[in-house]
Amino acid sequence: YLELWHWHDFEHIDIADPTGAAGGIALDGGNIKVSTDGGVVWQLLEPERGYTAELDSGNPLAGEQGYAGYSYGWRRALFSLPHVSSLHLRIEFGTGSGNSYATAHGFAGWVVDDIRILERRPADNTEPAVIAAPLPLVSVPAGQSAPRVHVQASDDTGIESVVADFTFETGSAPSRSGTMRLAMDTTGLTSFHGAFPVPGALERGDRIRYRIRVRDFDDNALQLPAQDKDPFVIEARLVELRSALAQATVTGHWGVHGSGGFATTNSSDAPVSSIVLAPADLPSNASSITLQLDHAVAFKAARGNIKVSTNEGAEWPVLEPMGGYDEVFRPGDLHPMGGQQVFAADRDEVTYLDLTQFAGNRVWMRIDLGTNGSLGSDESWIVRSAVLESSTVDESLKRDPGLALHSNFPDPFTGRTTLSYSLPETMPVLMEVHNVLGQRVRVLLDREQAAGTHTLHLDLSNLAGGVYFVRLRAGRQTFLEPLVLAH
Repeated sequence: YLELWHWHDFEHIDIADPTGAAGGIALDGGNIKVSTDGGVVWQLLEPERGYTAELDSGNPLAGEQGYAGYSYGWRRALFSLPHVSSLHLRIEFGTGSGNSYATAHGFAGWVVDDIRILERRPADNTEPAVIAAPLPLVSVPAGQSAPRVHVQASDDTGIESVVADFTFETGSAPSRSGTMRLAMDTTGLTSFHGAFPVPGALERGDRIRYRIRVRDFDDNALQLPAQDKDPFVIEARLVELRSALAQATVTGHWGVHGSGGFATTNSSDAPVSSIVLAPADLPSNASSITLQLDHAVAFKAARGNIKVSTNEGAEWPVLEPMGGYDEVFRPGDLHPMGGQQVFAADRDEVTYLDLTQFAGNRVWMRIDLGTNGSLGSDESWIVRSAVLESSTVDESLKRDPGLALHSNFPDPFTGRTTLSYSLPETMPVLMEVHNVLGQRVRVLLDREQAAGTHTLHLDLSNLAGGVYFVRLRAGRQTFLEPLVLAH
């Protein structure tokens, strides 16, 4: 057997894939020939999977079968050789004059590598593995084009094809189905990408449903999602993006990093260090809500996770990311994060966390770093950004935050704490701090504010320790919230 790997990008017309199933005109291309009489007579050597097309009349190899069009990445070619004592092989390439009127990705030509003569046909009985699959749901702002699809897959022999079978659903035309072949990335042999052949600008409500088929060169295959699961979806929606790090507060090892981010830069002996995000009112009619955490993790003994609260911080269940955490944290019996699911492996990525189940609620979130006191010099956690993405197929996102003064965090506190309050509409706001005798010791705010949830950072380090009260007067209503200042 002759085995070789090749990548080709030839001038062609309407040759849609390397199998030649779509026909077309092969202006440039090449093939493999064999001679058993010392090079006097050359015969075409036929690959197991066949050539792509018959080469066009303008090609010096006109009339011969050959490889043509675009290969979509590295492809294995396998040929059965004649049973003779000696033979000669020849790789021939033919091209027409110029690259003026046909198509190609870059007119890059033909690269042939890893040529081997084998005594027996290589066998591959293992199906491919998917390293990274698309997100189950991707929301696209209406008026934009569909995003490219990315899949990471590997195989012990090689990937023959990554194909997306899709249906495009739109209210302005009948639904249509099709197949899109993904191309291998030139810089990463396990990465494949492609763009769906749908209109450039998607209208609100337009939807692409699709499944991915991955196949190797011995026809071992898998499908994602499985047939009994819902397909991947890309949907055009009204999309809102909000920074979740705005007005966040930090404790312990966390410190400011870059423009708006945080990193583990401070020395601390706190067993749990937190980035506490400002409360967020999630829209009640959102089809999906995700927290997109752009971060880089390098841990040895330290661990971390994200938590969410819907009752002003009374309870903090762990919020599981899409793809899950790495392990259960077991630092010791008395550690506050013991037994929790945590990040442990190094990563530099955007992690997605689904908040759709909390639509219509006010949520508090925090990013917790767990240590046994010190943080190693070779350990770090950098949070570059955290974005809340809310989307809906409706004309607008609906929120009704109500009028409320929320509990402060941390509580008790030593010097600094954070509190938040919600306004259902624009109104005058007066916020003061009083001691237990009812005496006003500070005016925090006295002005008109817009509807929504607002956050205040309080520094009371110059006051004596004890119990204080925050008094909020908004419109005709008054609220009191106790503060415990410890020294």
